[in-house]
Amino acid sequence: LISSAHILGEKKEKVFKLDNTIVGTILFLVNALFIIFVFVQFAYLFGSAEYVYKNSLVFAEHARSGFFQLAWVIALAALMLVFFYRSTAHHGTHKLLQFLKVLLIVQVGVIGYSALHRINLYQEAYGYTVLRLYVEWFIYFAMFILAIAAGSIVIEWRFRKFFYTAMICGVVALTAVTSVNVDNMIAKENVDRFILNGKELDIEY
Repeated sequence: LISSAHILGEKKEKVFKLDNTIVGTILFLVNALFIIFVFVQFAYLFGSAEYVYKNSLVFAEHARSGFFQLAWVIALAALMLVFFYRSTAHHGTHKLLQFLKVLLIVQVGVIGYSALHRINLYQEAYGYTVLRLYVEWFIYFAMFILAIAAGSIVIEWRFRKFFYTAMICGVVALTAVTSVNVDNMIAKENVDRFILNGKELDIEY
Protein backbone atom coordinates (compact mmCIF):
# COMPACT_ATOMS: atom_id res chain seq x y z
CA LEU A 1 0.00 0.00 0.00
CA ILE A 2 2.86 2.37 0.80
CA SER A 3 5.56 1.46 -1.69
CA SER A 4 5.02 1.06 -5.42
CA ALA A 5 7.74 -1.59 -5.37
CA HIS A 6 5.52 -3.99 -3.44
CA ILE A 7 2.80 -4.86 -5.95
CA LEU A 8 0.97 -8.10 -6.54
CA GLY A 9 1.99 -9.46 -9.91
CA GLU A 10 0.37 -12.20 -11.94
CA LYS A 11 -0.34 -15.25 -9.81
CA LYS A 12 1.23 -18.40 -11.19
CA GLU A 13 -0.64 -21.55 -10.22
CA LYS A 14 1.59 -24.48 -9.38
CA VAL A 15 -0.42 -27.48 -10.54
CA PHE A 16 1.35 -30.83 -10.48
CA LYS A 17 1.40 -32.52 -13.89
CA LEU A 18 0.25 -36.15 -13.77
CA ASP A 19 1.57 -38.82 -16.08
CA ASN A 20 -1.08 -39.75 -18.66
CA THR A 21 -0.15 -43.44 -18.61
CA ILE A 22 -0.58 -43.68 -14.83
CA VAL A 23 -3.86 -41.74 -14.89
CA GLY A 24 -5.17 -43.85 -17.78
CA THR A 25 -4.25 -47.10 -16.02
CA ILE A 26 -5.99 -46.06 -12.79
CA LEU A 27 -9.12 -44.88 -14.60
CA PHE A 28 -9.25 -48.03 -16.73
CA LEU A 29 -8.97 -50.35 -13.71
CA VAL A 30 -11.57 -48.43 -11.67
CA ASN A 31 -13.98 -48.41 -14.63
CA ALA A 32 -13.45 -52.14 -15.13
CA LEU A 33 -14.12 -52.75 -11.43
CA PHE A 34 -17.37 -50.74 -11.62
CA ILE A 35 -18.54 -52.59 -14.74
CA ILE A 36 -17.88 -55.99 -13.14
CA PHE A 37 -19.64 -54.92 -9.92
CA VAL A 38 -22.75 -53.71 -11.78
CA PHE A 39 -22.83 -56.85 -13.95
CA VAL A 40 -22.48 -59.26 -11.01
CA GLN A 41 -24.90 -57.38 -8.74
CA PHE A 42 -27.41 -56.32 -11.42
CA ALA A 43 -30.40 -58.17 -9.93
CA TYR A 44 -29.61 -56.80 -6.45
CA LEU A 45 -29.08 -53.25 -7.70
CA PHE A 46 -32.19 -53.03 -9.89
CA GLY A 47 -34.50 -55.77 -8.56
CA SER A 48 -38.22 -55.15 -8.16
CA ALA A 49 -40.25 -55.39 -4.95
CA GLU A 50 -40.83 -59.04 -5.83
CA TYR A 51 -37.07 -59.60 -5.75
CA VAL A 52 -36.90 -58.04 -2.29
CA TYR A 53 -39.67 -60.34 -0.99
CA LYS A 54 -38.24 -63.47 -2.65
CA ASN A 55 -34.81 -62.97 -1.16
CA SER A 56 -36.11 -62.12 2.33
CA LEU A 57 -34.58 -58.65 2.20
CA VAL A 58 -35.74 -55.76 4.37
CA PHE A 59 -36.84 -52.70 2.36
CA ALA A 60 -35.25 -50.27 4.82
CA GLU A 61 -31.90 -52.06 4.81
CA HIS A 62 -32.04 -52.50 1.03
CA ALA A 63 -32.59 -48.76 0.52
CA ARG A 64 -30.02 -47.81 3.16
CA SER A 65 -27.33 -49.97 1.58
CA GLY A 66 -28.09 -48.34 -1.80
CA PHE A 67 -27.62 -44.87 -0.35
CA PHE A 68 -24.33 -45.71 1.36
CA GLN A 69 -23.05 -47.48 -1.76
CA LEU A 70 -23.74 -44.27 -3.67
CA ALA A 71 -22.09 -42.13 -0.98
CA TRP A 72 -18.90 -44.23 -0.99
CA VAL A 73 -18.78 -44.39 -4.79
CA ILE A 74 -19.26 -40.61 -5.10
CA ALA A 75 -16.53 -40.00 -2.51
CA LEU A 76 -14.10 -42.31 -4.32
CA ALA A 77 -14.89 -40.94 -7.78
CA ALA A 78 -14.85 -37.32 -6.58
CA LEU A 79 -11.41 -37.65 -4.98
CA MET A 80 -9.96 -39.14 -8.16
CA LEU A 81 -11.72 -36.85 -10.61
CA VAL A 82 -10.96 -33.63 -8.71
CA PHE A 83 -7.30 -34.60 -8.52
CA PHE A 84 -7.13 -35.58 -12.19
CA TYR A 85 -9.42 -32.78 -13.39
CA ARG A 86 -7.34 -29.99 -11.91
CA SER A 87 -4.15 -31.35 -13.47
CA THR A 88 -5.59 -32.00 -16.93
CA ALA A 89 -7.54 -28.72 -16.99
CA HIS A 90 -4.25 -26.87 -16.46
CA HIS A 91 -1.84 -29.00 -18.53
CA GLY A 92 -4.19 -30.50 -21.14
CA THR A 93 -5.40 -34.09 -21.57
CA HIS A 94 -5.76 -36.92 -24.06
CA LYS A 95 -9.17 -37.75 -25.54
CA LEU A 96 -8.96 -41.31 -24.20
CA LEU A 97 -8.48 -40.03 -20.65
CA GLN A 98 -11.38 -37.66 -21.17
CA PHE A 99 -13.55 -40.61 -22.25
CA LEU A 100 -12.49 -42.71 -19.23
CA LYS A 101 -13.37 -39.89 -16.84
CA VAL A 102 -16.80 -39.41 -18.40
CA LEU A 103 -17.34 -43.19 -18.35
CA LEU A 104 -16.54 -43.23 -14.63
CA ILE A 105 -19.09 -40.47 -14.02
CA VAL A 106 -21.71 -42.38 -16.04
CA GLN A 107 -21.08 -45.49 -13.96
CA VAL A 108 -21.43 -43.50 -10.73
CA GLY A 109 -24.72 -42.30 -12.22
CA VAL A 110 -25.76 -45.96 -12.67
CA ILE A 111 -25.11 -46.59 -8.97
CA GLY A 112 -27.08 -43.41 -8.26
CA TYR A 113 -30.02 -44.68 -10.30
CA SER A 114 -29.87 -47.94 -8.35
CA ALA A 115 -30.00 -46.03 -5.05
CA LEU A 116 -32.94 -43.97 -6.34
CA HIS A 117 -34.72 -47.14 -7.48
CA ARG A 118 -34.32 -48.72 -4.05
CA ILE A 119 -35.51 -45.69 -2.09
CA ASN A 120 -38.56 -45.53 -4.39
CA LEU A 121 -39.32 -49.20 -3.69
CA TYR A 122 -39.10 -48.44 0.01
CA GLN A 123 -41.49 -45.48 -0.31
CA GLU A 124 -43.95 -47.46 -2.42
CA ALA A 125 -44.04 -50.15 0.25
CA TYR A 126 -44.22 -47.97 3.38
CA GLY A 127 -44.95 -44.40 2.31
CA TYR A 128 -43.09 -41.13 2.72
CA THR A 129 -41.09 -39.83 5.67
CA VAL A 130 -38.89 -36.74 5.96
CA LEU A 131 -35.70 -38.80 5.86
CA ARG A 132 -36.80 -40.90 2.85
CA LEU A 133 -37.82 -37.81 0.91
CA TYR A 134 -34.59 -35.94 1.69
CA VAL A 135 -32.55 -38.97 0.63
CA GLU A 136 -34.46 -39.12 -2.67
CA TRP A 137 -33.87 -35.41 -3.31
CA PHE A 138 -30.19 -35.71 -2.42
CA ILE A 139 -29.80 -38.49 -5.01
CA TYR A 140 -31.44 -36.29 -7.66
CA PHE A 141 -29.04 -33.46 -6.75
CA ALA A 142 -26.00 -35.77 -6.84
CA MET A 143 -26.97 -37.04 -10.30
CA PHE A 144 -27.44 -33.46 -11.51
CA ILE A 145 -23.94 -32.52 -10.32
CA LEU A 146 -22.57 -35.66 -11.99
CA ALA A 147 -24.15 -34.52 -15.27
CA ILE A 148 -22.54 -31.08 -14.89
CA ALA A 149 -19.17 -32.73 -14.15
CA ALA A 150 -19.42 -34.89 -17.28
CA GLY A 151 -20.36 -31.88 -19.39
CA SER A 152 -17.54 -29.74 -17.98
CA ILE A 153 -14.98 -32.46 -18.78
CA VAL A 154 -16.27 -32.75 -22.37
CA ILE A 155 -16.16 -29.00 -23.02
CA GLU A 156 -12.90 -28.69 -21.02
CA TRP A 157 -14.08 -26.14 -18.51
CA ARG A 158 -11.57 -24.79 -16.02
CA PHE A 159 -11.80 -26.57 -12.68
CA ARG A 160 -12.62 -23.34 -10.88
CA LYS A 161 -15.70 -22.75 -13.08
CA PHE A 162 -16.98 -26.26 -12.40
CA PHE A 163 -16.38 -25.88 -8.66
CA TYR A 164 -18.20 -22.53 -8.44
CA THR A 165 -21.09 -23.86 -10.55
CA ALA A 166 -21.46 -26.88 -8.24
CA MET A 167 -21.40 -24.60 -5.17
CA ILE A 168 -24.08 -22.31 -6.63
CA CYS A 169 -26.24 -25.32 -7.50
CA GLY A 170 -25.83 -26.54 -3.93
CA VAL A 171 -27.03 -23.23 -2.50
CA VAL A 172 -30.00 -23.13 -4.92
CA ALA A 173 -30.94 -26.74 -4.09
CA LEU A 174 -30.71 -26.10 -0.34
CA THR A 175 -32.85 -22.97 -0.69
CA ALA A 176 -35.46 -24.86 -2.73
CA VAL A 177 -35.64 -27.75 -0.25
CA THR A 178 -36.01 -25.46 2.77
CA SER A 179 -38.75 -23.52 0.95
CA VAL A 180 -40.94 -26.61 0.44
CA ASN A 181 -43.60 -27.66 2.96
CA VAL A 182 -42.22 -31.18 3.33
CA ASP A 183 -44.65 -32.28 6.06
CA ASN A 184 -47.61 -31.31 3.89
CA MET A 185 -46.26 -33.33 0.96
CA ILE A 186 -45.69 -36.37 3.17
CA ALA A 187 -49.11 -36.21 4.81
CA LYS A 188 -50.91 -35.77 1.48
CA GLU A 189 -49.06 -38.66 -0.18
CA ASN A 190 -49.57 -41.05 2.73
CA VAL A 191 -53.26 -40.21 3.11
CA ASP A 192 -53.79 -40.63 -0.65
CA ARG A 193 -52.10 -44.04 -0.49
CA PHE A 194 -54.51 -45.05 2.27
CA ILE A 195 -57.67 -43.71 0.57
CA LEU A 196 -56.96 -44.60 -3.06
CA ASN A 197 -54.89 -47.77 -2.72
CA GLY A 198 -55.93 -49.13 0.64
CA LYS A 199 -52.36 -49.19 1.91
CA GLU A 200 -51.48 -49.01 5.58
CA LEU A 201 -51.39 -45.55 7.16
CA ASP A 202 -48.79 -44.87 9.86
CA ILE A 203 -51.03 -42.90 12.22
CA GLU A 204 -48.32 -42.42 14.85
CA TYR A 205 -45.91 -40.91 12.31
